[in-house]
Amino acid sequence: MLALGVQDLLVFLLASGLIVPAARRLRVNPVLGFLAVGTVVGPYGLTRLVPEGSWLGHLSITNVSAAHALAELGVVFLLFMIALELPLARLLAMRRLVFGMGFLQVALTTLVIGGVALAFGNTLSAALLIGGALALSSTAIVSQHLLEERRMSTVVGKASFGVLLAQDLAVVPMLFLVGTIAAQNAAVVGAAGGAGQIGLALPLLLALGKAALSIGAIVLIGRFVIRRLFQLVTVGHSSEVFMATTLLVITLIAWLTHAAGMSAALGAFLAGLILAETEYRHEIELIIEPLKGLLLGLFFLSVGMNIDLAEVAANPMWIALSVFGLMLLKAVLAAIVARLFGHTTAESVETGMLLGQGGEFAFVIVTGAVVAGLINQPIAQFMLIVVSATMVLTPGAIRLAGIVGAALAPKPSLLDVPDRLTGSSQSTGSQSVAEDEVGHVILVGFGRTGRLLGELLQSAGKPWLALDLDPVTVATEQGIGAPLYLGDASRAAMLTKVQISQAAAVVICTDDQRFSERILRCARSLDSTVPVLVRVHGSEEGATFINAGASVAVPEVLESGLQLAVSLFNILGVAESSYAPLLAEHRSPEGLRQV
Repeated sequence: MLALGVQDLLVFLLASGLIVPAARRLRVNPVLGFLAVGTVVGPYGLTRLVPEGSWLGHLSITNVSAAHALAELGVVFLLFMIALELPLARLLAMRRLVFGMGFLQVALTTLVIGGVALAFGNTLSAALLIGGALALSSTAIVSQHLLEERRMSTVVGKASFGVLLAQDLAVVPMLFLVGTIAAQNAAVVGAAGGAGQIGLALPLLLALGKAALSIGAIVLIGRFVIRRLFQLVTVGHSSEVFMATTLLVITLIAWLTHAAGMSAALGAFLAGLILAETEYRHEIELIIEPLKGLLLGLFFLSVGMNIDLAEVAANPMWIALSVFGLMLLKAVLAAIVARLFGHTTAESVETGMLLGQGGEFAFVIVTGAVVAGLINQPIAQFMLIVVSATMVLTPGAIRLAGIVGAALAPKPSLLDVPDRLTGSSQSTGSQSVAEDEVGHVILVGFGRTGRLLGELLQSAGKPWLALDLDPVTVATEQGIGAPLYLGDASRAAMLTKVQISQAAAVVICTDDQRFSERILRCARSLDSTVPVLVRVHGSEEGATFINAGASVAVPEVLESGLQLAVSLFNILGVAESSYAPLLAEHRSPEGLRQV
């Protein structure tokens, strides 16, 4: 296997170290930075422009083939992370948006753009792949915008995200189709010396049947084996073993699908779907996130290497018209689909404008199609330039979408999507309600106190979730009616994963007071307004936590004494009105501070 040289690795790490902070400072998506740097350091950039032997040549990546091979791992981990964010409950809660509106947008846009590609002389298979690739929008850019602007729970936010989820799901069959058509074309070449094509229907159906059996076997075995495997490795509380097991599961399932004639990316997607239903998924996300980001950076860097700026200079008019035409066509089609699903004109237009750009998976499909010989290099080069340009223009298009939406609807509603649009009900205790809706309670520690609070919240119909560090507790307490995850609540990334900024309250029920202090500091660093309730041992600890920012601190010793006092007064016949003010004084923050 080809490997990156030391110089190539240094160039990549230098680019990563500069791009990410610069992108954050300029408030642009790092994807665009990696594309730009890839264009500069690739074979069409500095290598072609500077004299041979110049010191600038050391800022180029020389082993492009090795970079592409390693970059494919970025796609594998991206699909894994997407699947990890898609537990079955979440998909079912958004089924109308994802499987209805989203899939209709993908199908309609694929057919329209594919028809245009067919009219320009492409083969039917190439036209369908071009249409499918350009039908996809940028999940990375649009999702980041929705999260930063806190618009994920708005009508437009949920509609856009639902369509993006459908597009992400559609990538899997598209990649499978690339491999199937490529294999069929190779069989034709081998049998007839490259002359003609045979029908794809029967081989495609046979391949789909084989794939369905393989996928079913992997999912069925995985659901029984993987959770048990993670239960075994978490007993020792070793983060290294946990990370190694996670990477082993991803790699093994990716290898199994590859061995079955499917893509490794599909295997990673299946691994993510399986693990999304387990209590370990948040911990896995935190482990994979940095690695995924690094490999994705390499992927987009490798995509940028394929962009020839000389091609842009040679066809500026065609490229400009194609960029404008693609964004306009996709926006109109997405708006039409949104309107068909009951959204207002303002919501539909804004949703369409948010989804008008090309997406990162277009690079994956186009690159795969070129390798398979389904699309020639000039067409692929043109598509990569057009998609990259639409992504560069996306921030401006998003701002324009907000202006147009506000103009069409002077008083836009920020309420959640109603049932007629989402197809979901206001059920309680489901995973999607606890994690995706505003107002859930986060319980930290699921011992006797945490379990009691969970039961009371459940009976009151309030959404909640729990975090605990004990893998045995997490494994044995599943099926409690709300999500219980293995996770360290003193880590900012974990509290962010469970949506602390949208929580109604955080309740710390742990026995370790130092650990509770770390959790409180972490929670307050992320959100200064969310109520934080803490269980403490005594009044002195209670006063310390109140001074540190806790909203409520309940000392076990004090509270047990007060409960005994209430029982004693009842036996003695003392009127509640005579001792109630004293109890309230002892329980107040001021009372704790005076102890």
